[in-house]
Amino acid sequence: MRLWLGMFFLAMITAFPAFAEEYTYAPEGCDFIMTFPEEPRATQRCHDKVSDKCTLMTSFTKVYDMDAAINIYVSCKPTETDLRGQFTPDARRTSLLARPGVDTLEVYDVTHSENEKAVMSALLGAGPTPSGKDVMVYVTQLWVSKSSVFTMEAELIGHDISEADKLFSDILGSLHHKDLKPENPNEKSEETEAEPDTQPEAKKE
Repeated sequence: MRLWLGMFFLAMITAFPAFAEEYTYAPEGCDFIMTFPEEPRATQRCHDKVSDKCTLMTSFTKVYDMDAAINIYVSCKPTETDLRGQFTPDARRTSLLARPGVDTLEVYDVTHSENEKAVMSALLGAGPTPSGKDVMVYVTQLWVSKSSVFTMEAELIGHDISEADKLFSDILGSLHHKDLKPENPNEKSEETEAEPDTQPEAKKE
């Protein structure tokens, strides 16, 4: 299993490099921003057990020579009222666990966080794809701000490929509230950049 994903899941926001032809997903009325390496497309995502229950979402797909694939689905809906009070951690957890196909996965963790702009919950799981031919890592998140609700589902399918792992992490790490920049854990302050000299002083002859 991809051990790096556990570290990403705990941090939830990571540094990400500039994509060559990046596309910023920021629909009108949405308080959240997400960056893709290219323009995603609109797609209709249907429930795996209820065929007529479909939702229009924005999707991004990247395939690596049939050995691995990335699928990411996002949706952001403006709201007329502030729903953060209704989306308690328990309510968000219930919503994530109710996502289609989650009941077939091994759920590793559900985390919650909040700041002055939004509340967020994220679920990490893994298991077989619906076809049963491959194994996938699955991440779903729910973000609620004062005036919008953002949902995201992400699948990393197939063999371990470092390029696919990194792109998956980069895209998920780019998600943030439009008024808050994603944190960069690799940045060091001037005070902590230099390592203290812990070596014992050399003995004089």
